[in-house]
Parts: sequence; C-alpha cells; structure tokens
Amino acid sequence: MYDYTSDPITYLVASLVLLGQIGLVIIFIGLIAKSKFIGLIAKNAILLSFIIALSSTLGSLYYSVIVQLEPCSLCWWQRIFMFPQVLILGIALYKKDLGVRIYSLALAIAGGLISLYNLYLELNFNPLLPCSTAPGAVDCSEPYFRIFGFMSIPVMTLTAFSLIAVFLLINSQNKNSEKTSV
Repeated sequence: MYDYTSDPITYLVASLVLLGQIGLVIIFIGLIAKSKFIGLIAKNAILLSFIIALSSTLGSLYYSVIVQLEPCSLCWWQRIFMFPQVLILGIALYKKDLGVRIYSLALAIAGGLISLYNLYLELNFNPLLPCSTAPGAVDCSEPYFRIFGFMSIPVMTLTAFSLIAVFLLINSQNKNSEKTSV
C-alpha cells in the first residue's frame, strides 16, 4: 500500500490543489463583486488552463509511473479528458487561438463529471454504474490517500477540471477577451 505520509510530493500537490480551491472561491466572489481581477483571469485564461492541464497530467503520470499506483477505470476516463487538454491548450497558446475554448470546455466538463462520480463512489454512496467489471481491477471507491482529511485523487481532478472550466467560461464571457492576448 502506498504510504503518502512520507511523500512530500503528495503534500505539495495537495497544497497546490487546496490553493486552487481557495482560488475558485475568490473567483466566484470576484464575479459577484465585479472585481477588476476577473479581467486579468479572462486575459490569461488559456495560459492558466494550460498550466493546470500540464500540472494535472504530470501529477497523474507521477502517481502511476513513479509511485506505481494503478489507476482505476474512472481514473483512466479522467485522463482521457485531461491529457488532450495539454496539446489543445498548448497549441492555442502558440497560435494565439481562442477558438479552442469550446473544445477544451467540453473536455473539462465531461472530465469533471467523471471526477464527481468517482468522488461520489469514494464517499461510499451506492454506485449508479459499476466502476469495473474486471477481476482484480482497482476499486474506484477506495481512495489511495486522503490528505488534509478530504483530499483524494478525484478531489484533485475535480478541482483541476473546475478551474479549467471556470477560466474558459470567464474568458468567453469577457467582452474584451477577444482583444487581449491568449
């Protein structure tokens, strides 16, 4: 079994995700208060989304390749919706193309829904759909770790997908975003 208590990377990642969650709350307050920093987020939405997608992809690879945690079937689906984000958003940054927002947003919403269902299973609710039918497969309802008492891999991915979706929505709703840099 993976001993996360001795892994400083897991605590670093969990701390960054916690900052992302705090950031989401601040963004929602900023939207309600019509704060000027929302324009800064809109201007840099593609870059911020790319950083989140790249960090999530590297984190996922860290846990599966370095730590050797076998992903459950829902984790594989979450990867399917996160990994392409790095390429899509990276190319968008390079080409300064805001047209990818709809594609990236669709991936973020789909991946976020899968993360939410994975979290639902971890909280020991009755499964609406089975996680895995393969004998000996990793159980989606069993978290590998819980940092700070609540932070598990589905919480981390749900936060990442939520940040990407919020950044892209802010960018698409901001009237000045088409005139700003990607």
